[in-house]
Amino acid sequence: MKSRGMTVAFNTNGLTLSDDLAKFFVDVEIDSVFFSLEGVTPATLKKIRGVDKIEKIEAAIFRLIAARGDKTLPRIGVTMTKQDGNAQEEEAFVERWAGIVDCVRIGLIFENGTYPEMVPPERRVPCPAIYQTMPVHNDGTVTICCLDGFKATNVGNVFTEGVKAVWQGEGFAKVRYYHETEQWDKVPFCTNCNGWAQQEFVEEIRDGLLIRRSPQYSYYNRIDRLNNWTGRLVAGHPKPASAEELAVRQIAAE
Repeated sequence: MKSRGMTVAFNTNGLTLSDDLAKFFVDVEIDSVFFSLEGVTPATLKKIRGVDKIEKIEAAIFRLIAARGDKTLPRIGVTMTKQDGNAQEEEAFVERWAGIVDCVRIGLIFENGTYPEMVPPERRVPCPAIYQTMPVHNDGTVTICCLDGFKATNVGNVFTEGVKAVWQGEGFAKVRYYHETEQWDKVPFCTNCNGWAQQEFVEEIRDGLLIRRSPQYSYYNRIDRLNNWTGRLVAGHPKPASAEELAVRQIAAE
């Protein structure tokens, strides 16, 4: 994938990240590696992920940071999916990792076809995921978005039809048409979903961080590491201003 110029991003628990694998990620310039930590205590990680090896995951994060050294890639971050079992640790999570890794990502949990805690804008728009992403499952099945982990939707199979044929095929075309004509009920998986609101970001500069918030995500980006944000590392989320542009913006605000 990297030899073809593609952006490659991993989300991982990091439990199998050896020294050799960390070096490999650096050598081939993987674009992004984000570690799922979910909290700051073993008990919380156990509650959310079913494992309590938080020290091992943290060691893997520092292992990759050390392997990268002064190089640009990969972009290294940690993630928390906020829910009842870990919401009380959000502030401590940000304080623990902001400034150490390149980015801290806090997201809302997707349950029963929606983000229960999300407050989307009043006017619904077509979801960017159906134009910018193509989730492929291990059997080649393509679903309309990455939230469909159980393959409730099916717009083709890349093994039997090919990638281009699926992307430009009738299945995706129908979904896009229904979104563009506001016929949300014609796509049952999308009817009550509010994930379409992920695009709307507001930004704040504070303590060396570019903080970007949407109804779904909060990102705490180290401004001095924005040079390693390549491509679209998260589906549909555009690249922010450069460190130089942010410096000019901050001076103007002052």
